[in-house]
Amino acid sequence: MPSLAESTLSSLISHPLLTALLLLTLHLLYSLVNSYLHLRHIPGPWFSPFTDLYLIYRTWGGNTFHDLNTLYNQYGPIFRIAPNFVVVADPAEVRKIWGVRSQFDRAKWYKGFRLDPPHDTLISMCDGDGREHVERRGKMAAGVSFPFPSLAALGMLREVVRWTRGCGSASGNR
Repeated sequence: MPSLAESTLSSLISHPLLTALLLLTLHLLYSLVNSYLHLRHIPGPWFSPFTDLYLIYRTWGGNTFHDLNTLYNQYGPIFRIAPNFVVVADPAEVRKIWGVRSQFDRAKWYKGFRLDPPHDTLISMCDGDGREHVERRGKMAAGVSFPFPSLAALGMLREVVRWTRGCGSASGNR
């Protein structure tokens, strides 16, 4: 009498469609678990680790601004709204993310800033290790820096946050 493993293996071999369906299911399950575990320490709506559908739906409806403000009030300055999409509204964290030696990778949509495709600009560089970007940015840093650049950037970010919290009524907050 064949064992359970042998009979399962023979069934999978004799039914390629079943095998493909099983592999697809295992891949989707692995993707969901990996997506959840990847950023599980960042708060957000319960569905955010699993799907982009909420973000797509709210963006399509034109309510993203109000939704992000609501989520900011509920979860704080850092929250997750999709499997690989984190909203950061904390100036200290933004400085870490945009820092010269940052450990964070840029999203692929930065490639849209190419002025002469396929050649990257300083803004559009987002390749894996980022060595070229760090090297080029280091060469340019002295020419574009000014005293206390982080304070100027934080001041601008503070105005954006103030405007966001007031839903556009920041005219009297200057």
